[in-house]
Amino acid sequence: MFPTPAAPSPWHGSRLRRGWPSGVGTAIVLCALGALARPAFADTFVLVVANNRSLRTHLPDLQYADDDAIRYYQLLGALLPGARLSLLASLDTATARSNPSFVGLTQPPTRGALLAASRALAAAVRIARVAGRETTFYFVFAGHGDVEAGQGFIELADARFGARDLDALLDEVGAAESHVIIDSCNSFFMINPRKPGGRRWTSGEGVSEGGASRAAPKVGSFLSTSSEQLTYEWSETQSGIFSYLVRSGLMGAADANDDGLISYDELAAFVGVASGAVPNAEARPHVFSRGPGGDGRRILVDLRPTAARALKAPAGRRLVLRDAQGFRMGEVNTEAGFSPAIRLWGSSSTELNVLSPPAEPAGRPSWLVYEVPQGEGPLAWETLSAHPAAELTRGGDRLFEALFSQPFGPRAVNRYWAEQKAAPPPVFGLSRADSQRLRLHLQLLESSQRDERFTAALWEATFGAPFLVGGIVERKPALYVAGALLGGLAIKNMFPSWSERRVSVSLREIEGQDPSLWLPRLRDDLDAMARSALRWRVISACLVGSFSALVIILAANPDAGEKPATTDTLVGFGLAGVVATWLAARPEGSDRLIDAIRGDEQLWQGIAVAPVVYSNGAGISLSSRF
Repeated sequence: MFPTPAAPSPWHGSRLRRGWPSGVGTAIVLCALGALARPAFADTFVLVVANNRSLRTHLPDLQYADDDAIRYYQLLGALLPGARLSLLASLDTATARSNPSFVGLTQPPTRGALLAASRALAAAVRIARVAGRETTFYFVFAGHGDVEAGQGFIELADARFGARDLDALLDEVGAAESHVIIDSCNSFFMINPRKPGGRRWTSGEGVSEGGASRAAPKVGSFLSTSSEQLTYEWSETQSGIFSYLVRSGLMGAADANDDGLISYDELAAFVGVASGAVPNAEARPHVFSRGPGGDGRRILVDLRPTAARALKAPAGRRLVLRDAQGFRMGEVNTEAGFSPAIRLWGSSSTELNVLSPPAEPAGRPSWLVYEVPQGEGPLAWETLSAHPAAELTRGGDRLFEALFSQPFGPRAVNRYWAEQKAAPPPVFGLSRADSQRLRLHLQLLESSQRDERFTAALWEATFGAPFLVGGIVERKPALYVAGALLGGLAIKNMFPSWSERRVSVSLREIEGQDPSLWLPRLRDDLDAMARSALRWRVISACLVGSFSALVIILAANPDAGEKPATTDTLVGFGLAGVVATWLAARPEGSDRLIDAIRGDEQLWQGIAVAPVVYSNGAGISLSSRF
């Protein structure tokens, strides 16, 4: 019923067996006999990689990446009958003790082992293709990841494995369709690296022209983060939060239309609904989901041919699947009227913990344990017997107690996608370091604008007062108007400008808010600031030029009884007016900083807009990184 690891096959551990019989003729004969005696290779291939330890010493070790690797291996082995699976992971002491059968099965997650695995899988795919079979490849990673100079990477035991490396791996394996599942920080950039110079290319065909998206028509991606987030784990699930949700959905809980097929859209909605009640937005997985060809209706897993036993989960109940050791394997909270067929996996002996509603209005819900009998074939819920559960909680972070508190089903899916359409376009790939860098630039811009405003007010008051007094005393309207104008500008500059206020608002919004709420608005504000600065420079230059011309005219045409200014004086006034006009038209330091923030390719990578097709409509995807 439940697949258990056997002795490593030629594909397990990502190494081909050696030791051919001596003699070329003998080898040919044995190969021919083998080809006649056994069926063609399976058309599904799985490579699971996990690494707890980062190469960077300032990052703490993960606790459950190796556990996630084993769970993915078990789940995909149960859901994909006949699949060839390879597992690269270094098991820590606790994981090895809990999973002794995997100790000899795994290989260290090194770059060399990964490249060897890809070569072995590529050879197997070629054999399947020659046999006329369609091929599907799953690449799963759990561990540390990051982005540097626009290029995403995951961390193996001895080296980084970048987006370009993943692109090459997918090309080498050469499957007809590939699915990439990554649970790491900045996983978005593993399938969407930026080109040198920072420009992002987006189209309906692919997220970018780089990385795995070059093969977009045949590559789908389901990623844990769209920005830099901590890779959250929970001791209660002995797993990363994202991976636990993904496995829960793939075992059948995400099959909203009950057709035995899990699509990218269904799994994205399942993860979104299951984690939607977690109070801390930063702790929720910000999933990036993109089916092959950009179609969310494409199938991630076909459950119909699975060897795992199917059980129709009761509607309106919350169920937790546990293995023989009590570890949580998956979970679902079904809405009223929704009864998905979940697949039981993990070990030959499993149990289901079911949260039952209170018997009385004032009562509390209680957990019941349903023992799953061993055997094969579908199970009927009515045939299971239950008994009250002992204390189930073994400790953990209250942060994630809200997981699965919202029921899932067709109505929840429709509600989820309606909320997604109404929400601001998602922003992908914004890291904390990037936010901090942007914050520093905005703080510098804010202080520069304030200093320039006070300096301008001081000069305007200094020059405006004599003109105003002179115009009043000597009753010269021109001097009075000039003084009043400069005085008015000085008073205006005592108060923050619109641009300065917007920078202050942006600084407040950066703190703890979803980038999708403030990032597009900030870019629009920066563009508006640049236009406003240009407009004010033109107005200031016109005013200063006009004022200079007025001074020259008054000096050349004095009132009756006064001598006109000499030619040298008029020339001096003219030169001073030209210089003053040039200074007024010249960009200030804050204007240059705005242009630098908007145009520096290393700082601002631009906001890319692309159409996204959903199963029930379409939307706009907004991607950006600083």
